[in-house]
Amino acid sequence: MLDEDVRRFIDLINDIGIRLYKHTTSELDKRRSIAISPFGATSLIGMVFIGARGQTSAQINDFLPFDDMITFNPHLVMRNITDSVIMSPDLLSAAIVRELYSQKGSKQPLDFYKARASAFYDGLVQQVDFDEISKVVRERTNELVKTQTSNKVPAFLGDAAVLRLNPPFAALSANVFQMNCALSSSIGRDGEMTFHGEKEARTLPSTVWSGEFMYGYDVGLDATAVEIPHSNSPAGALTSTVFVMPGKPGSNSYAGVPLLARLEARLISRRAWSGLLRNLQRTEYAIDVQVPRFEHRSVLNLTVPLSRMGLKELFSKGSADLRGVNGIQELYLSDITQMNVFSLCSTPDAEGHVETYPSSKRTGRLGSRGGEDEEDDYDWKSSSVLKMPLPLRPRQARIPMSDNPRLKIDRPFMYFVRHNPTGMILHIGRFNPRDEP
Repeated sequence: MLDEDVRRFIDLINDIGIRLYKHTTSELDKRRSIAISPFGATSLIGMVFIGARGQTSAQINDFLPFDDMITFNPHLVMRNITDSVIMSPDLLSAAIVRELYSQKGSKQPLDFYKARASAFYDGLVQQVDFDEISKVVRERTNELVKTQTSNKVPAFLGDAAVLRLNPPFAALSANVFQMNCALSSSIGRDGEMTFHGEKEARTLPSTVWSGEFMYGYDVGLDATAVEIPHSNSPAGALTSTVFVMPGKPGSNSYAGVPLLARLEARLISRRAWSGLLRNLQRTEYAIDVQVPRFEHRSVLNLTVPLSRMGLKELFSKGSADLRGVNGIQELYLSDITQMNVFSLCSTPDAEGHVETYPSSKRTGRLGSRGGEDEEDDYDWKSSSVLKMPLPLRPRQARIPMSDNPRLKIDRPFMYFVRHNPTGMILHIGRFNPRDEP
């Protein structure tokens, strides 16, 4: 049971995460799928906060109220959540990587700061020549992801990946979340479904979970939600995914895209996440839940969204005060980039629908306009996210066909990954597969 102070802190962080989703996606194509890790972003800001001083520290604290928490250490909460997720046996693999790079030639980061960043966030703090930033960050990111996933993802980024980060001080968040679907079935009719997109219906690979789940319809949001735990342990699953589909099952399927935009707007403006969860009740009998199998990859520059949310000084040359990082007041955060891979039962031997959007780090940079398709510089296909060694691949559960009532998540939907012991939202996504040309 969470202490009341911790619960309020988690609620605040979740609210920030949902607003970050809003600001990040506001200039992107709402007809496209997207994946973001609000926990990856807020915990990275928490790592920067350790080195902030003066007005910059106060501004970050207004955004993330770390210093207001006097009955517990919020940095330790972040650390405990990170450790539990990346070490969870319920997942195929997970990584929550945080990196900070300062310009080589400036004063070295303080050992004290590096030690605290490592202790609370397992974070890397390093000086680098920004002319060689792409190679260095690619190597370091691959090392960290490989370590956190226990070699299950040995090469997160391929050799051709190009990463453009700006000096003098850049932050990077890399997040992997691959669900282990040994408890679901993708055999026979379970393995594909008709999905109703904006213009047409199409067949997508799918998977089916069977059991008694938390399920409900929220009248205010006009949305159907179901929570799928990532384990059937009697002690309860560490993480779960909540799928939220606009409308009622089977209603007006081809209105999915505009209804999804309305759902997102309502969920954000009404701060309705907690209310949605309260509407879920465990089904009194077993049901089948059929969901598309997919993998989504995204590269997001969060500089503009976070500036709009109140962190302008942190990104302002001459205003930011990050003396706690290197002892002198010359640093400002010039870039904060997030790379995500979210996989729902999409493996090399049972590949689901795979998309990358947005594919360029330029999306969301100060002075730029997002939303256009751009060349993918990140060489995801060389990553062993798609080439996992055979012994590490999940075994498909041989679940017999059932006569259970079936809930089909068969039109554009949102999904939220929760850390159940705390309620922290780890990932938020929208699944709206691109129509075939």
